[in-house]
Amino acid sequence: MTEQRPRLAVETKPTHTHVSLLDAEILHELQIRQIEQELTAVLTAGSPIRLLLDFSAVGRLSSMALGMLTVIHKRVMERGGQLRLCRIHPQIYQVFELSKLNRVLHIYDTADQAIAAFE
Repeated sequence: MTEQRPRLAVETKPTHTHVSLLDAEILHELQIRQIEQELTAVLTAGSPIRLLLDFSAVGRLSSMALGMLTVIHKRVMERGGQLRLCRIHPQIYQVFELSKLNRVLHIYDTADQAIAAFE
């Protein structure tokens, strides 16, 4: 049995929680479940929730991962929080456009833009 490694780097700041996804490829079901579990732990750690997901390391993303992001978005919204995504590579952003998730999720080019957009 292989040891699971963290899939996220979490940095709690005064105004928000900055979460960097660490995997270059987010494609496999077990990996996506682990990311969802780690994000859920972040969500339950504090309130109010201002969560910034940084995709700068991610080069490939499966449709299952998109589904996980919609679940996380819903959980954040249910808790009265805000979710922002940033630094998504252009080829991955195209998937967000095709799935129309770019209309649901708040996506920014840079972390600074995303942080400024928190209300």
